[in-house]
Amino acid sequence: MPYLLDLDSRTITQVLYQPGGQWESINISCERLVNHSHDIEWEYCPAWGIINRDRTQIIFPSHGMAYDVDYFYQGAHPNYTPSTSPANIGFKFRSASL
Repeated sequence: MPYLLDLDSRTITQVLYQPGGQWESINISCERLVNHSHDIEWEYCPAWGIINRDRTQIIFPSHGMAYDVDYFYQGAHPNYTPSTSPANIGFKFRSASL
């Protein structure tokens, strides 16, 4: 299930439907905090998703990926590069009832 990270409010919400507007597929470089009993370290964890035209919202394929990006960048806009392939994000669509 995809999750939306709002870069202004830093909220993460579940997305059921593909939002309208223009979105671009991106790759994000970030690190995940790892705690080994008393040692704390960071490990590289690449992230990917789609970003809206206003650069204020990013949709990720999982809640964990959205959380890692939000935690690593602490409210700053993440460093990303345009992706050469579409992000693998699946949206659930309901059929319209008559």
